[in-house]
Amino acid sequence: MPISHPAPRLVSAPRRAARRRFAPVFGVASAVVLAVAIGVIAASLGAEPALGQSQPVLVTVRSVPERPVPGDEVDITATIEGCPVGPVTAEVYLETADGTVSEAALVARAAASTDVMLRTRATVRVPDAVEGWYGIRVLCATFRPPRHSMANTLTRVRPTEPSEFRVEGDRLSLAEAPVLTGNGCPNGTVQYMFQNGATFLAPFEAHGTIAAGSDGNWSGAAPWPKEALAGPMTVRARCVHGINTAAPRSVYYPVLWNLSATP
Repeated sequence: MPISHPAPRLVSAPRRAARRRFAPVFGVASAVVLAVAIGVIAASLGAEPALGQSQPVLVTVRSVPERPVPGDEVDITATIEGCPVGPVTAEVYLETADGTVSEAALVARAAASTDVMLRTRATVRVPDAVEGWYGIRVLCATFRPPRHSMANTLTRVRPTEPSEFRVEGDRLSLAEAPVLTGNGCPNGTVQYMFQNGATFLAPFEAHGTIAAGSDGNWSGAAPWPKEALAGPMTVRARCVHGINTAAPRSVYYPVLWNLSATP
């Protein structure tokens, strides 16, 4: 019986507060003169303005194409407010989850600069996008949020048909290898996992692989792992792109299967 899980839940990036320094009060005129002098000295030394560190960093995004599908070259433009004048980096992360594991993989980055109006636009290109949720992470000055997408920055690459996988049969013998079939993994590699019991989900540990075709369809026998026991069994799968590269991209199938294994 299939069980669906919702899209990845993201945690908004923390806002880092900075200490504010207040000049002694020598009257309104002297305070203004002192503030201007400090600003001039800081600018000449290349220091970051304190104001930029005390403001929240806000990001809005748009994508071209507006509704991308797998295989598209996607440009994600981030409009950023709150960074001080200086270097800014925008990163794109691919987010995925299967109900117990949430992963964020860095897939692309681009540099930009903030103008005197404290606004930045950075466009990050994702070539040959795969199915999933892509989000933006911004780095500027001392602002270093966690290594995943910031809140409200997601762009979805949605396939024309839902991605899913199936297990042939609900009661399977441990003497025969189950057959798994699915779609939505063009030119990728499917990893599958069997887990004894159906009450909790352990971290994903691949027990085998099945190659997918250029159309994303795949099918194959999935031999039981040595530790498989008769009784309730959970089957999970994920599509991996670039499995033999330094930066593989995994997308979990949102549906898992519960079945009964017999001796």
